[in-house]
Amino acid sequence: MSMANGGFIEPGLSKAIEQWQAYFKESMESSLGLMSAVNPLKDAAEVTQKVSQAMVENLSSGKIAPPPAEALKELSELQSAGAQRLWEGCTQTIKDSRSATEKLLSFDGVPSTPQGLLTHLLQSNLAAVKQYQADASAMASTMSEMQSAYNAWLDKYFLKVQ
Repeated sequence: MSMANGGFIEPGLSKAIEQWQAYFKESMESSLGLMSAVNPLKDAAEVTQKVSQAMVENLSSGKIAPPPAEALKELSELQSAGAQRLWEGCTQTIKDSRSATEKLLSFDGVPSTPQGLLTHLLQSNLAAVKQYQADASAMASTMSEMQSAYNAWLDKYFLKVQ
């Protein structure tokens, strides 16, 4: 058995550690970008400002009216579709979690050395974390699409001044 780093660490373990370090750096950079792009407080403030402005405009023009029935039906459909997509995303994450746990606990073909076992654990966990990140990205995409749909509904039925 050939060992890298002066004979202390097996090459497979060294490679697994390098993969984790590279992934950590990449995911931290991605997280910072995501956090700057997704700002729920800013979004809520913008919506509040739009609604307030529309109310002032509608009050001054005397055009306050309840939304039509079709608007409430459309909102209900938006909420139902959004809830279904979020449920599907949660279900997928649970399935992925179960699969990752099964792979982690599968000891078929796992090396018998401590470093070999650690390599297996690092590689299995990295694959699981990458899948969780993919699931989270899909969920964020779904929420962004839902937000766009809600904003379109708000603009269509509430913010338009008749």
